[in-house]
Amino acid sequence: MEEALRYGQCVGLAIGDVDDLKSYVEDMKARDAQSFGHLAGNAFMGRLGTIARNWLHADSVHEGCLATFGGDEVVLASVTKGGAAFLPQVHRLRDALRSALPRTVAFAATVIEPQTIPGEITGDHWWREFCVHEIGRVERALFENKEARRRGHQEDSIVAV
Repeated sequence: MEEALRYGQCVGLAIGDVDDLKSYVEDMKARDAQSFGHLAGNAFMGRLGTIARNWLHADSVHEGCLATFGGDEVVLASVTKGGAAFLPQVHRLRDALRSALPRTVAFAATVIEPQTIPGEITGDHWWREFCVHEIGRVERALFENKEARRRGHQEDSIVAV
């Protein structure tokens, strides 16, 4: 991704968070005492990972990576031609997860354009600092949207940051 930005390409970043994974785990434990909380959560996230990996290989993402993150999140990063190309990919990923899982996954996404990288980010570790900044920015938007949805003030949509 760093190389793509250095050569003038855009990079898309999307973070998804499973909606109400805790209640899913509690429901599973209530139905099957042998499922235990963490085992049910791990099984759910394993299924999410498989669906997401299959989607990644089937969709038009050629230079990118996808991983589960933080227990109940999924992160997609890829080289892209811009928001018009990247956001539909995120919608397709969300829809693939929605159609196969018993819980939805809320997403926030951004497209990083080379000219938007702050000039003060320099040195050997500029990429790490910038990624931490962008991940934080997207994640904040994701959780602000999820909170608005809980209060009934927002529809289920992908937040573009």
